[in-house]
Amino acid sequence: MPLVSHHPMRSSKTLTPLLLVAIIFLTNVTASAALSACIDEHNRFVLNGKPFFPLGLYVVQSLTDTNELDEIANSPFDTLMNYNVNSGTDAQITQYLNELESRKLKLIFSLKEYVGHGHQDIDTISHKVKTFGSHPSIISWYLNDELSPKHLLELEVRYEKVRELDANHPVWSVHWNRNWLVKEGHTTDIVGVDPYPIDNNPITLVSQMADAARKVGKPLWLVPQVFSWQDYPADFRAVTGRPPTRDEMRAMTYLAVNHGAKGLIYYSYFNIRDDKDYGTRWQQIKEIGEEIDTLRLVFLSSFPTNDGDIECTDTNIDFQLMREGDTYYLFAVNTKKIAISDTLFRVNLIKAPSTIDTMFEGDRRIPVSNGGFRDHFTPYEVHVYRWR
Repeated sequence: MPLVSHHPMRSSKTLTPLLLVAIIFLTNVTASAALSACIDEHNRFVLNGKPFFPLGLYVVQSLTDTNELDEIANSPFDTLMNYNVNSGTDAQITQYLNELESRKLKLIFSLKEYVGHGHQDIDTISHKVKTFGSHPSIISWYLNDELSPKHLLELEVRYEKVRELDANHPVWSVHWNRNWLVKEGHTTDIVGVDPYPIDNNPITLVSQMADAARKVGKPLWLVPQVFSWQDYPADFRAVTGRPPTRDEMRAMTYLAVNHGAKGLIYYSYFNIRDDKDYGTRWQQIKEIGEEIDTLRLVFLSSFPTNDGDIECTDTNIDFQLMREGDTYYLFAVNTKKIAISDTLFRVNLIKAPSTIDTMFEGDRRIPVSNGGFRDHFTPYEVHVYRWR
């Protein structure tokens, strides 16, 4: 029996309190400034009154072993989604949250396993939210890990219970199926997608899923792939699976932000720690994270640009122009496994720059001639251009 078609319509009297919470939570920046977290009018996540771009990792951590916390704290990453957070007593969980707070790390608290057990799930969720919701390390609740619409009624009840008990922290939900995003969009405050294309799909699966998520009209925290499908031997993709290269991980990262991601939670730290090339790939991931850390304010900027401000002659180059203050940033990604030479970018601004700086490439500068500039791309290469 279809769950959605038999879901009764709620009366306006029943919905009024929830709607009031949603209106305050999502749109009233002044009223929500005192809250620990909210969504502002630019669809940005705001933490303690300031726009915040979470740069995070999926982990499976013991609540008592702090070695991994120390390693992550010594990196650009500041946000964790720990599948193991509910493995201890309330006292142990509280101590774990304290350890995070002492290292300036934030947590997306997982409630995703509490489904399929009737009212027992609501009781457990209520207890978790009431017990830990005021802890300063928590920024969000993780309510849905790829649950299909057959769970829609449960998701609605669980979401409303979290919102009823905690107006301070938004709900984040993640999907691999694009068709579920809009159907379940009303059961979350922040949308997530987890495209894992390496090595079974074009790398543009990342941008396609990000575009699908944006149709929900809510902020997007995307989950880029850093693991190998070989880590999951029961999955059909394990046959062709391999670890993504540094250039592939970097390309997926910039495709995500080019297509609207306002947060990145990489999957997964626990997988790469078990791989033989852990030391090499962890260093690569940290270097990519350092770039994103440098650019967080740009990705959160509310300064407008126009679609026609930049044109590119090659459709295989995915690009996005952003502006922060008086500085423009152009993010360009080669989406192909082959090199692309002599790509022309035309700058259609009232005042075009005379030279373009490249970030993360030493002191390389590119001259602008006749309102445009040319560059070359190795396979999956990313260029970050900047000018005032």
